[in-house]
Amino acid sequence: MTAPRGNPKLDQVRNNDTTEANKKRKTLADDHARVLVGALMQANKEGIKMPYGNYAEWLNDAGYSTRWGNPWTSRTVSRLFKKLSDPAFAKTLNP
Repeated sequence: MTAPRGNPKLDQVRNNDTTEANKKRKTLADDHARVLVGALMQANKEGIKMPYGNYAEWLNDAGYSTRWGNPWTSRTVSRLFKKLSDPAFAKTLNP
């Protein structure tokens, strides 16, 4: 018979309340999205249109990176546009 694997006291040391961490993560993501609104408006002035890959290429060429410092992809741009189209988030933007 083998010994059980892992920490037998994991339930005692694990943080089960992640509410504050999730709030902080969302706040940081929202702040980064607010910065990128201006960049996307500039891209539109320069004639960048859909698909998302065009926006990703423009953001990368302009020196913008994702919040984690990675290059933009069409998938990350689509997620950004989804966030920007959320009415609750849109209310937090300055006109």
